[in-house]
Amino acid sequence: MLVDPIATGTLASPGTYFWMGGQGTVFWVDPKEELIVVAMMQISPPLLPRLRGELEALIYQAIID
Repeated sequence: MLVDPIATGTLASPGTYFWMGGQGTVFWVDPKEELIVVAMMQISPPLLPRLRGELEALIYQAIID
């Protein structure tokens, strides 16, 4: 569970939990934003952190309060 988003450099809210699986599967749940993300990509592992970061940025930028 995410405690300090600033320390980890993420846009997610405190309390967010996530899992990163093999070959690009990832999910996260952000209770504060009422957001659930499930992404299933087939990519090689070295690209996963970069693509997950880009996906996260696009999703959080699209939230309109």
